[in-house]
Amino acid sequence: GGVEVGETEVWQNGEGKGEVTRVRLVRGPDLDGAEVWVPSFLNYSVGQGREEDGAVGVELDGGQKERLRYCLDTLKLPALLAAHLALGQTKHKMEDFVKPEDGMEPSILLGMVGEPNKGKSVRTAMLALRLEVPVLDFESRSGAGVTRYLERLKGLGREITYVDAVEELREMREKEGSSPKGEVRTFREMLDTGLDFFKDKKDRPAVVLVDMPGEPVEFQGQKGGVTGYSREHTVYELAGRQSFEGGSIYTTRRLPADYMEGRVLAWMTELVTNGENIARSRTKRNVLARFARQR
Repeated sequence: GGVEVGETEVWQNGEGKGEVTRVRLVRGPDLDGAEVWVPSFLNYSVGQGREEDGAVGVELDGGQKERLRYCLDTLKLPALLAAHLALGQTKHKMEDFVKPEDGMEPSILLGMVGEPNKGKSVRTAMLALRLEVPVLDFESRSGAGVTRYLERLKGLGREITYVDAVEELREMREKEGSSPKGEVRTFREMLDTGLDFFKDKKDRPAVVLVDMPGEPVEFQGQKGGVTGYSREHTVYELAGRQSFEGGSIYTTRRLPADYMEGRVLAWMTELVTNGENIARSRTKRNVLARFARQR
């Protein structure tokens, strides 16, 4: 399934065997049925066994390629946000964005994904706090998610332990409620939140974390239970894990606190700070940029 729009050998591993990155652009339905666009990296067959969800690989015309090229090469946006601004239905206009400084490298996005209620947002907040990296809150209900956690933890210092962070946030949820009952947001609105972050910035942080909404645990027709409520499956469920040039950290279960503190956060830190990882991620993004430059 899907139409490949770019393919190139992007790096060599230690054994001299070439590794190939492929990228597809995917168009599919949002919560309200409107069209949303995402890139899908790696050898990922879009809509495997789920053709009924309506996501398809697509070709671009010259005008679409020109807009995508501008968002990638001039505005230096991460691939997911560039695709949304260039091709999707958004409140933003390309001409309103500040151009980054000359020679600035583009930011890469690292997706924080997984099942609900497994500590994903806590880990994201701790990683953002410890490394002083920005985080985008793509929680599917406004007013909930990692932003609330991060603001709470900032007052406790960067060296707070995982155990103390969990306890602090537990107390916060007991006092304030587990999650504000905000309006359910479409994926396009989440992507617009990401564009808000970059709109007036001349710099491009090397890595930006993206805290995604909890994935429905299982397919039940078109709905799955998520943290006490249901939401429709969208194009994110089809391609979301592959839409970040920086890759994804996937949370499937709660881990013991000592394991979390000693190994998981250390591994996550290495993934975010390692220069080689960042370079590889930018190379993946450039597969899409090269496609957009083709006339």
